[in-house]
Amino acid sequence: MRAHLIYEEDTPKFQALLDGVWHLNDKIDLEMRLLHKNGHYIPVLIRGSVGIDKDGMLVMYCVIVDISEQKRIIQELELEKERYDLLVQASNEIIFDVDVLPEHIAWSPLYRRIFGFEPFGKLASESAPPLKSDADKNIDVISAFIHKIIAEKHSDSEELLLSYANGEQHWFRIRANCIIKKETVIRLVGKLDNIDAEMLEKEKLQECIRIFRSRNKVQQELEALFLLAETCKKENNTAEEIAAIEQGMKLAELADDPVWKFHLYNYLSDMYLRKYDMLKFIKNQALANQSIKEMNTDELDPFTLTLLGKSYLYTDQLAKAETLLTRLKTSVSQQHIYYTDICRLLGITYFKQRDGKTPQQKLKAALASEKDSSHCFTCSSMLAFCQDQLGNEEETQYYKEQALRFDTARRGGYKALEFYKLCIDLARRNGNREEETFFTQKMTDQYERMVKELNEQTRGRKPLKDICAFRTKTNTMHISALIS
Repeated sequence: MRAHLIYEEDTPKFQALLDGVWHLNDKIDLEMRLLHKNGHYIPVLIRGSVGIDKDGMLVMYCVIVDISEQKRIIQELELEKERYDLLVQASNEIIFDVDVLPEHIAWSPLYRRIFGFEPFGKLASESAPPLKSDADKNIDVISAFIHKIIAEKHSDSEELLLSYANGEQHWFRIRANCIIKKETVIRLVGKLDNIDAEMLEKEKLQECIRIFRSRNKVQQELEALFLLAETCKKENNTAEEIAAIEQGMKLAELADDPVWKFHLYNYLSDMYLRKYDMLKFIKNQALANQSIKEMNTDELDPFTLTLLGKSYLYTDQLAKAETLLTRLKTSVSQQHIYYTDICRLLGITYFKQRDGKTPQQKLKAALASEKDSSHCFTCSSMLAFCQDQLGNEEETQYYKEQALRFDTARRGGYKALEFYKLCIDLARRNGNREEETFFTQKMTDQYERMVKELNEQTRGRKPLKDICAFRTKTNTMHISALIS
């Protein structure tokens, strides 16, 4: 009986437990495999101690704990670590992985090939004296960034001027995502990207702005300021991004140019939506629409009309959005630069009107030529919704997997939450508890990111304690969830 109950390889150690010499209050701790009622062996932990029975004899008092779930999690973590190590070593990017305790940094081989220095495995001390060699200076500035991330407990990016072994200096953007457990940063994963071309472009734009300003070239200066804001957006430099748009706004006011005011207010609106500041988002949407309300739409260019169609969507004016975007789609060729945007927005309009069949053609057309991962996520997730409404399980699963490929959680915002809700619902219907738990965690992580983003914008004021602090029941919020 016992040989059948206990996994064959574990029988000797169980026998050794029984044959051992034991004393009162000795602790028992043995891991082995036992036969489960469904016919397969599971890992268990036998824990207990030695006591005395009523006859004064030494006896073992033990409990058997099923540890199969813990074992599964450990194995998955080990496998994931192996996969990640392989990915880092094979990567064509400069990737780094920091274990905070014990402190250790792993780098992809590209660090050595790009900089000409051996990758460092330890951070420089925050109180260390100034370093002299170029290799040490790189360690110093990268370490300072990582120390800041650990102290502030949130993911971030920064521009760094780093040295090569030949003495050249180059601009890099360092990004790091932090993994937090029990309010402590336990790990950082990030990468370094060369941004020399981007910084050169920024310098040229700033020089162009100075020249245009000195020569009173208002339109050219507005265009350069708009491009500068886009560059600052890539750098995640919100302060300079806002400053560029505000300068543009002053110029547009002085020139009394309603179209430029519309574009700039629209830009600010999208920026605040990206930051989850719904009050400023709504305010700038209203100001954008106010600025061109007296204009005939026939006077507007395709880009402005596309933005106007998106604005109608933001403000739940679906009939206006459909009319404008349908007319616009027929007036431009399929090769037009904004054709994909028009198809996507038109598909979203039909989707919001709850027409299960109509949006698919437009969303598929947009997805076929879309390059932006965020827009690909939007189209794929909506197609998954449409197929689910039509009862097409295979197609639903296909577009769900497509959406996951393009899942940009850090900038997914409300649309990511809507998609995770669908995934949770699908998992529940299929009785897949593991997948339900996975997407519930992703939704929780997204809420936490949004709260953290808002708290960073409201430093000095009372921090948000609950997601309810910025959720609203307005249609405007619901629509922004799907088209941001």
